[in-house]
Amino acid sequence: MPHTFKGFSAFSLRLIAMIIMLIDHTGAVFFPQFLWLRYIGRLAFPIFAFLIVEGYSYTKDFRRYLLRLSALAVISDFPFHLMLQGTWGYTPFQNVIWTFVISLITIWLVDQSRQILPKWGALASGILITAIAYNLAQFLDTDYRGLGVITVLGYYLFRGTTWSHRLGQLFTLLLVNLGLANLSYLGANGWENLPLLFQHFGFSFLSPQLYAPLALAFIWLYNGRAGYKSKPTQIAQYLFYPIHMLILGILAFYVF
Repeated sequence: MPHTFKGFSAFSLRLIAMIIMLIDHTGAVFFPQFLWLRYIGRLAFPIFAFLIVEGYSYTKDFRRYLLRLSALAVISDFPFHLMLQGTWGYTPFQNVIWTFVISLITIWLVDQSRQILPKWGALASGILITAIAYNLAQFLDTDYRGLGVITVLGYYLFRGTTWSHRLGQLFTLLLVNLGLANLSYLGANGWENLPLLFQHFGFSFLSPQLYAPLALAFIWLYNGRAGYKSKPTQIAQYLFYPIHMLILGILAFYVF
């Protein structure tokens, strides 16, 4: 009997995101002239962000989950700086795992407030918590910064498979990647230069984040299952992030 596709498990989604991330980072380090590699890479973060929320929803020990993620953030700092800047030292720009650490704490706090506070109190508390988390990510200059926190929070608020949940997920990615990301990009280039930017670049000057919502093509095929799971593969998936950056950094700055 021919095998029928039953959707992607969490394990499969993570592998897809890892491959996309490797394409993105390889393009950034060795082929910056091939922008299409970076455009493909924009799909990685939304998938990982989705999996952070799934991990939070299924974990039996939140503190242990947060500790693992925090340890990964610390371990990844030096490889991250080596890959991007060729230095083994500390620089202000922080790796994306710190964004996920802040996001994980954020959705836990929002979740707690929704359980113990009345509706309007939980709403006010959630807005305050989100504002603090957003500004913390901005201040620490983590990869994807505050917009990354909003992405994870959006997945948490619209977790589910109904059409309303999926519309919420789509709205989140469109808001973050086509709205807020481009506003930030335009602000950095100067609003007074907007006519000139359009004349010279057309739509190509817009933030490459506009490709990120395409990640939903994979996310919406998620079947809700963990998929293949073992201790060695779990460790390998965690260590892939720092190790692949370490290899790319060494190749870029010490070999080639």
